[in-house]
Amino acid sequence: MSLPNSGYRLPYSQLSKDLPLVPLQLGNCSAVTFVRTRRGLGDMVSLLGAVAAFRERHPTIEITLLGVDPVASIALHHPAVDKVITSPNELDLASKILDLSNPGPCAAIEGYFRCQEPGNRSLLFAAAIGLQATNRPQVMITPAERLWAKDWFATRGLSNPVGVVYQSASTTKNFASTPELFQRVQWDFDAYLIEHDKPFLSAEPTTTGLTIRQQAALIAESNAVITPDTGWLHVAGALQVPLVGLFGSYPAQQTMSIYQVPTLPVTGYCPLGQQPCRAKIYCQHEPGYKHPPCLSQSVNEVYPQIEAFLKRYAG
Repeated sequence: MSLPNSGYRLPYSQLSKDLPLVPLQLGNCSAVTFVRTRRGLGDMVSLLGAVAAFRERHPTIEITLLGVDPVASIALHHPAVDKVITSPNELDLASKILDLSNPGPCAAIEGYFRCQEPGNRSLLFAAAIGLQATNRPQVMITPAERLWAKDWFATRGLSNPVGVVYQSASTTKNFASTPELFQRVQWDFDAYLIEHDKPFLSAEPTTTGLTIRQQAALIAESNAVITPDTGWLHVAGALQVPLVGLFGSYPAQQTMSIYQVPTLPVTGYCPLGQQPCRAKIYCQHEPGYKHPPCLSQSVNEVYPQIEAFLKRYAG
């Protein structure tokens, strides 16, 4: 594969024409089922961009999405998805079944996303189903869900809500001082904490106990979201909410740019000069490191730029 030179970047929704894609053999099928049996919320959101691109290419084919509870619920009401199911027993065996779980077709493509050409998960899913480009992923929130979210904020006195995501499922993606950062944001803005099962002191209000759809509705009605590289980042981007991304060993622009929303990537310093290493270098295990140094900035270091961003979008 011949790569673009260092001064060239493709749009984040397209792949190099040099990438060897295998077109789908659909024949005369009238229905397709996309299968994603992993629990990653961000990947499910990213898949929706590829599904939307597939729908544009094949507007008459009925599309079913098989996922797992509760993650699959984020695909409900999407205009490119005719049906969302969560049990293999509901499969229409007469449809063309495309398994996009891991391992699967994505694995054959994923190596190309380690090169200098921009890549993101939505593009990876699109490439796995033979497409050269993807659409911007979207999450759909109903008017009733938005009305519920507005009431949730109103009862808590939040008129310009800013969501702060506590943590990712991966310790290599978590900002070290999120509790302190949340409290600092709360001094100046209407902050609430997203998905935290063990609230720390003064963590209220939180979305603990709410469903994925309810939390997505709250994000949809927020002025901005501050988040590490996790599923809620993709939900917020797909809902067109301004994003502050707390990044370390993963490339922020590669992850966030596809959503085409105002973004502030906050990325710490790598003392080894290996950024982005994609968590392949476990420097936090070295003597003296209790957390990846690229995610160990103090709140005083990162807050001035975050404050300026929030004043513009949530002031």
